[in-house]
Amino acid sequence: MSNIPPLLFAALLSTTLISAGAAFAADQPAPDQQKITPQGTAADKAFGKVSSDAANGFQDVMLTRIAIFNGHTAEA
Repeated sequence: MSNIPPLLFAALLSTTLISAGAAFAADQPAPDQQKITPQGTAADKAFGKVSSDAANGFQDVMLTRIAIFNGHTAEA
């Protein structure tokens, strides 16, 4: 191993790790092949609601900041 330049060794190592990751990902079942459980669908709905609430909250904060910046403190 002492005859291999460090840069070449790093390139080979990173290529090996990336290839191994791709091979592992190929072995995983596709989302449409996975079993859908009632717990999974309930969790998906709950996460969707939280995501929607969070998006609305961020939008409210953004609109409040714009109103304050424009001097419309009554709207904020």
